[in-house]
Amino acid sequence: MIDIPRAFTYSFDDPQWTSKLVVTAIVTLVSALLTPLLIGLVGIAALMGYQIELIRNIRSGDPTPLPAWDDFSRLIGLGGNVLIALIVYNLPNVLIVLLMIVVGLGAGEGTLAEGLIGLLMCCFVPILIVYNLAIQPIFTLGMGRYSHDPRLNVFFEFGSLFAAVRDRTDLLIQWVLGMIVVGFVLGLANGIPCLGTIVSLALTVPIYGHLNGQYAAAVFDKSKRKNS
Repeated sequence: MIDIPRAFTYSFDDPQWTSKLVVTAIVTLVSALLTPLLIGLVGIAALMGYQIELIRNIRSGDPTPLPAWDDFSRLIGLGGNVLIALIVYNLPNVLIVLLMIVVGLGAGEGTLAEGLIGLLMCCFVPILIVYNLAIQPIFTLGMGRYSHDPRLNVFFEFGSLFAAVRDRTDLLIQWVLGMIVVGFVLGLANGIPCLGTIVSLALTVPIYGHLNGQYAAAVFDKSKRKNS
């Protein structure tokens, strides 16, 4: 079972939670600011590597799973493959958006252009919604596998990843509920000027990482125990 409240509270059990969360907030902020210049992708890779470390610690049963920011190069290397996989997973989104932009520019202005763009949106937006809903749990379990088997290929073993999602629909529902709750709470936090933004920067990766780690542990590790 996935413990949603635990994803919010576990960080504060760590004796070094202040320094770890401060660094997380700084890395998240700098990455967001520099991503348009592509330099921020290095920070995003580090954040993904940090989340992989967190998932690994949760799967290993570490009582204080919040990782330390003690080796940026290792985290960047670990998260680089995750970033590549994330980009590949999102290629359909990028290609369809580019298609709509090209068609819109080619059609010019006026009713015809608006009609073409509207038609494309009616055709592709429902497909993209279904696609993104489907790939999120697959990518999350891919991160879970990658935490113990750090090969890029594990993200593209779609058959076995889909089977893992399908076979534990109870955990999928719990994880989706957790994602909704986390998104709602962090959205409320972001509505608080200054303080809310700082809290969101510090806790977004740790909270989502813990929730994803619980999901991966419940799917992979507990199923192993049942079969052993």
